[in-house]
Amino acid sequence: MSWYTLHDGNSIFRMEFHQPRTALWTPQTLTACPLPAYDLAARDVLITGRAPTWMYAAVGAWAGQNGARRLGVIRPQDLEPLWFYPEPNGATKHGPSYAELHAWEDRNGCVLVFSGKQTPDEELPSVAARWAQAIEEARPEELLLTGVGSSFHYAAAAAAGARSKCQIIAWHSPIEGASITIVGGLRGLAGQVHSRTGLWLGFDRGCEGHVLGVVGDPNSGKSVLTMVLADAMKQTGQSSWRLDCDLASPTQRWYFSSLATHGPEIAQNLRKGCKRAWSPELIDIATRYLANARRGFDLVVADFPGGRHNADLPQRIPADRERMFREVDSFLVLAREGSDAAVGWLEALDRLGIAGRVSAIVTSHSPDAAPSWELDQSAVPFLGRVSGLERTAFGKGQLQAIAKETIPFLSGLAGGFVKYQESDWLRRGH
Repeated sequence: MSWYTLHDGNSIFRMEFHQPRTALWTPQTLTACPLPAYDLAARDVLITGRAPTWMYAAVGAWAGQNGARRLGVIRPQDLEPLWFYPEPNGATKHGPSYAELHAWEDRNGCVLVFSGKQTPDEELPSVAARWAQAIEEARPEELLLTGVGSSFHYAAAAAAGARSKCQIIAWHSPIEGASITIVGGLRGLAGQVHSRTGLWLGFDRGCEGHVLGVVGDPNSGKSVLTMVLADAMKQTGQSSWRLDCDLASPTQRWYFSSLATHGPEIAQNLRKGCKRAWSPELIDIATRYLANARRGFDLVVADFPGGRHNADLPQRIPADRERMFREVDSFLVLAREGSDAAVGWLEALDRLGIAGRVSAIVTSHSPDAAPSWELDQSAVPFLGRVSGLERTAFGKGQLQAIAKETIPFLSGLAGGFVKYQESDWLRRGH
């Protein structure tokens, strides 16, 4: 099965990604089904569809190599194309870059690390221009792209590297635990996987961080809360990563933006198109992501699926997903006020012998009210209450107000979680 379809529309060349039926695309796809050579000198390339960031990087590099006039994307929440590379007339080269370019020691190369900060659409062309300028001035033979960035961040940076005649362009993900060569030369082939790059970059630190699993029933506010926690962690000076473990139905940031911009009906329909059935392959991938991420960060905030609730007796942790939950060091149980979900999740975790890893039980109340966060850390487990976990509130930036209030809790986990592991209540079930 091909991973893309090319639609030739005269001035616009549209690249549409295909979604595999069960698992995810593997890097070998780039070798098995390579992109063809085209003269794109007077044409625009528009990317559509759901795909991993390394595929977006591959198409960006392909567009840059073949001289595309412009590069753009239609995201699920977009009604019109977002053109972001190269710089349009009048765009400024001054301002935040949302990424840092570092020399790659012992190699004639550079590493572009994305910061994870969300880039406003109107700033993206200028930001991409700054990346291109920095890459062109450095003129590296090898360019490695990594960090927390969106798909079009990676596409724009790879296009800039290709235009700068980089011999090798690679992509690295800490959760994959490996790098993938996007553009190969005499020293590499597209689709080649390298397993030791994380050690070179400092992502594999030789010690393991802490995995906090946020669990709760569907529509309890887990995804919103994990994004708030991950954003708060960035303010502590410690490294963190938000990992969406629901690979069958991921909740991404664009969905919250779409809720705020287009309303729930359009946003829900767009999200339905991104869903797929759970499979053993997806469970393998999610479990591997959890194991890899802890080697690269002080704290991994993991957003877990809510279980199966379409039967008389809900299965909060289906048997085939149990191994995912065993990768977690501590759990935060989130439940809507007035529901028995917290008890249900404690019972489900107890059946696996890991209920002792619950570090906090948080009740969500008044989702439409002003955001607030309360946590009693004298209790064991901690007991808390949170309000304002309405999805549109996050899309509008309103939940950032409670981020600082969560920092003491997160710092305790990431910086001093050893004391919890040594305590009796957490050791039970290990």
